Amino acid sequence: MSIHSFKKSRSPLKIGQEIRSAKSRILSLREEQVRDEFRSAHQKDIHTLRDSLPQFLERLIQILSSDEAPESLPVQEVGQAHGEQRAELGDYSLEEVLREYSILRRILFDVVGETQEIKTQERDLILETFDTAIRQATTEFVRHQYEKLRADQARIESLLKEKENREQFVAIYVHDIKNPLSAVKMGAELLTKNMTPHLSESIASQITRDVDRIEQMILDLLDVSRIRAGQPMTLKFEVCDPVNLAKTLIQDMVLIYENPFSVSGLPSLQGMWSKEGLRRALENLLANAIKYGEKNSPIRVEFTRNNDMVCISVHNRGEPIPEEDFPSLFQLYHRTAAAEKSGRKGWGLGLVLVKAVAEAHQGTVEVESSREQGTLFTLVLPASSKQIYV
Repeated sequence: MSIHSFKKSRSPLKIGQEIRSAKSRILSLREEQVRDEFRSAHQKDIHTLRDSLPQFLERLIQILSSDEAPESLPVQEVGQAHGEQRAELGDYSLEEVLREYSILRRILFDVVGETQEIKTQERDLILETFDTAIRQATTEFVRHQYEKLRADQARIESLLKEKENREQFVAIYVHDIKNPLSAVKMGAELLTKNMTPHLSESIASQITRDVDRIEQMILDLLDVSRIRAGQPMTLKFEVCDPVNLAKTLIQDMVLIYENPFSVSGLPSLQGMWSKEGLRRALENLLANAIKYGEKNSPIRVEFTRNNDMVCISVHNRGEPIPEEDFPSLFQLYHRTAAAEKSGRKGWGLGLVLVKAVAEAHQGTVEVESSREQGTLFTLVLPASSKQIYV
């Protein structure tokens, strides 16, 4: 017989009062047996062991004692709360959750049966109330376990992907650092031979540039280690002009790349920032624009000011970055599917360092990308109190 089959006009059942009188004893006997049977219950305090079961008994008593319709005194949410709590504990099994209710039900019938005979109508209503709570507890427990399993699986996949990315990073890094090292070695060997002063000077200059490149790669690696450890980048702040900095970087790049470069917006901008940090951030943004932008397409650097914030933007045309990739762009060792598909090698560090530079300035980095408008990365930095706009 379903608890929902009883009418509002039904008479209260006297067994409700019997259960209320024996409630403390029923719960105590249940706790003793649970501690004896469940290893997971050995170290649990009384409140954890009882959880929502006292509320369940109270609902059962109300259903049995009240002349209201049972559906107005629901037990579903009590069972749901119990299943959720047991799932969150982590050391309970579904079998133990079901066994808890079985023990409580048996003890209830034993204790109440000592003083009076339980009628068929009463027994049916008690059993149906238990079954309703058990169904809800089971459903909620299984749902939480499933969600936990999915979360664990996602974490494992993320760790495996990070491991794969780290291994790929090491392989690319070792390959890239070998090139300037080989050039330095070759240059040093040439300097031991008889050469004209002009050629010797040229080789020495090339060695210096290669050593500078190696040093920069090592600095990037050290910064990545700090970022991975949750530490901020160590930057030296000084009065500098990022507009002139961008122009200097572009002067070097036009000698190598065929892209038309331009600097627009504020003609000059001086303030207290990290010159080296901004140089590295701009260099990485420009390198990304060249690498992933449309071949030989225009690349624009723009400087603007919005109240007390300075915006440094790098824009390029080309294949857009999917919006779903935005959150992972600045993750360590991560490369988007589009970047992998392009076949262009990369360390997956550039945008990580850009974000770290922005955060070291208490700023942010933003990205917009579409086929119509192109891709725009923007450093948003506080304008220092010492800033001078010319």
